[in-house]
Amino acid sequence: MAGRKWSEETKETARVKRYGRKDTLLKEYMEIASKYDDANVFRKVNYKIHTYLRQKGVLDVVFPNRKKYKPKGYWTPETIREDAKKYSKRTEFLENNQVAFLTALKHKGLIDELFPKKEPLTYSLEETKKICEEYKSRMDLASKNNRLYLYAKSNDWLPEIFPDMRFSKKSKYSVESVTELAKNYKFISDFVKEHPGPYDFAHRNNLLPILFPERKHKWTEEKIIEELKKYSSKREVSKLNPSLYNTAHRKGIMDQIFPNTKKSKWTHELILNELSKYNSRQELYRNNPSLYQIARIGKYLDEHLPSKKKIKWTDKKIISELKKYKNRKEIFHNNKNLYQISMKSGLIDVIHPKNVNDSFYKDFTYRP
Repeated sequence: MAGRKWSEETKETARVKRYGRKDTLLKEYMEIASKYDDANVFRKVNYKIHTYLRQKGVLDVVFPNRKKYKPKGYWTPETIREDAKKYSKRTEFLENNQVAFLTALKHKGLIDELFPKKEPLTYSLEETKKICEEYKSRMDLASKNNRLYLYAKSNDWLPEIFPDMRFSKKSKYSVESVTELAKNYKFISDFVKEHPGPYDFAHRNNLLPILFPERKHKWTEEKIIEELKKYSSKREVSKLNPSLYNTAHRKGIMDQIFPNTKKSKWTHELILNELSKYNSRQELYRNNPSLYQIARIGKYLDEHLPSKKKIKWTDKKIISELKKYKNRKEIFHNNKNLYQISMKSGLIDVIHPKNVNDSFYKDFTYRP
């Protein structure tokens, strides 16, 4: 019996049965990709569809203005000189055409020829002062003429050109007033809490060794315990007085004043009693993540909180589930698993096209 020739339609149906709907999705994938202006941006958002279109050889059809790289051996000294005319700095040339810049480095003297180095500054102090009269402050000089700022800074001329304004004003505190305030305190920590301004004045004028001569002495156990009793918890000590916290913790006094609460041991009966309070794994994970991890490691979840049957996500199943929701935002908040699978397959762009003006995309961007 002679063999029967297959028509193109029968071949196509057989191919779909064996390999799925990949070939029939080509038009849909091209429509999804046509919504993006840049092929590189589309590749980051949906890598699988980008790879599929590239294998089919239709990327140039969807993105006619796609950036094409120069062939190997194109960048010669002549072509590099022509391209370098577009840029004014070396950094600008490197950012916009890295391949040409790295090729230019291989040719000795080519970069110096295209972008000659500036001669070093040789201003005197008086000349620098005259130039700096145009600028209001150090910040103004650094932002508008950073080269001159670094030159003046390397020669230690900035304090003379722009005196520090923080200490030019007369302080409202005096040595006598700060000394009287410091007499009411035994420790620097108390002095800082109550009077941060006088403390700053004493610190800048090197008065702390005179006001608190015992501040460099080692902490005794009596002093540590006396200071710790002023606080209500370890956390409060660590925030308000970290030096005291570190010293007490190192000497083992912290646990004496603030003993640790005993952690309950997770026995078999206790785990079962706690698991009975929850109806699902998701509820358990949200309300008691530590118990969730213990139950997962001990293999209690499959017996007491069994998971739902795994869904086989076919294209028909994904499309039917997507049609149950109004927009992408509703899918993301109610069914994250479906959201991720539909993003990877690209079907979410067919059922719910992307709306750039939606606030959901301004606050959140998904990267598969």
